[in-house]
Amino acid sequence: MLHFLVTILQLLISPSKGWEDIQQENPNPSKLVMTGFVPLLAVSAVSVFIQAFYNIEASLVSLLCDGIVIFVQYFITYFIAPIVFSLVFVGRTTSPLHDSTSQVVSLYTLSIMAIITIIENCVPMELSIVRFLPVYAAIVLWQASGMFNIKPRELGVYIVTVILTLIAFPLVIGYLLSLAI
Repeated sequence: MLHFLVTILQLLISPSKGWEDIQQENPNPSKLVMTGFVPLLAVSAVSVFIQAFYNIEASLVSLLCDGIVIFVQYFITYFIAPIVFSLVFVGRTTSPLHDSTSQVVSLYTLSIMAIITIIENCVPMELSIVRFLPVYAAIVLWQASGMFNIKPRELGVYIVTVILTLIAFPLVIGYLLSLAI
């Protein structure tokens, strides 16, 4: 887990160097899921309970439901994103797209989004700067285009696809699930 968090920190500090190191390391996605992603999602889901200290209207049941929504929104996205990438990026890369690449990029990006969720849960007031943190996640994703070997003229399609799939989709899923509960 520590190596996973250090890699995320490197992605946040220097996205292009971080993606280069990840590409050279060629990590096993299933190992990353078990040792880093799922525990981080669990921490993200449990961080909802911090709101009990500063939000007197929050009930235990509503916080529990919010925690489940947070876990599910990112977990579902992890499985859907590689499918979307394999469909959209066909013919848009200079080399064949590997599922492991899609999974690794999805894991690290969704982990950044989970960390943003932890920050949102820990801040007792509505800060507009926290709401704009997913924009930084988009910048990190932009630097990951080298992982996919995207053709230069297809960079716009890449950016729109990854932003909609890895940033907007989990936020929409979370919103819809919170409405249903």
